[in-house]
Amino acid sequence: MATGRGAAVALFKICKTAMINRKIKAIALNASLVAILLTGSSASLAQSGAASLHGWVAFENVAYVDKQPRAKVELQHDPPGSGPAYSTETDEHGFFEFPHTSLGRFKLESTAKGFQPYSADLYISSDFAGNWAMQLKAEAPKRP
Repeated sequence: MATGRGAAVALFKICKTAMINRKIKAIALNASLVAILLTGSSASLAQSGAASLHGWVAFENVAYVDKQPRAKVELQHDPPGSGPAYSTETDEHGFFEFPHTSLGRFKLESTAKGFQPYSADLYISSDFAGNWAMQLKAEAPKRP
């Protein structure tokens, strides 16, 4: 009987050791997976270098419900020639969009027939997604 009991104790110790080894391996695997996930997520949090600018042009003395004039909107690197220039036109509601721009200092300009030009200096950083509203003032009536 002692032999049977001794064999059972030895078998129990072997199984217990195997279970502990399996748990250690599982913990090591989980730690490795967490390290990989953290490394991957920090890379995904890095700056992408992409930016976008959306906006709206309002026109003095033109109600929002009225048909909006079209305005040309330009985004030019400052100083000029130091990067790509972007150009678009407002839609029927006065909205414009630059879905993909580079980074840096810019001059934003908007022009429309019958209105004074608008200009502003901006800085667009990585992963910037901004909105810009502006109003074009009506040109003064020309005197004869």
